[in-house]
Amino acid sequence: LAIQWPAQFGHPEIGHWTLHGLWPSRKGSMAAAHTYPCSCTREEFDAHAVQGFRDQMEIFWPTLFSSNSNEHFWSHEWGKHGTCAKMANQSAYFRRTLDVRAAHAPGPAFINFTSVHHDH
Repeated sequence: LAIQWPAQFGHPEIGHWTLHGLWPSRKGSMAAAHTYPCSCTREEFDAHAVQGFRDQMEIFWPTLFSSNSNEHFWSHEWGKHGTCAKMANQSAYFRRTLDVRAAHAPGPAFINFTSVHHDH
């Protein structure tokens, strides 16, 4: 699970950790960045796959770059990582990622620690 603190990307108005993505594990050595499985199929992102929980996607998995739309970001994450996740379908990949974030999001103590150190 890859999460990000929006204030570090110029979005202090978002007061919670957001998702960057759910990435399948590396193969072999943890030191070798090239071992991430990426772009395993050519299945394109289907925005209908997130329609039932799009409101949650927009809150917890927004793009932090104004030059991209949320759908562009989700499409990138699906194409690069979701296609390798071996889940039943796109909806399952995105829903599971939201569920993992909810279960493992850092609490207020970590947010306070990050804010203190970010200001220095």
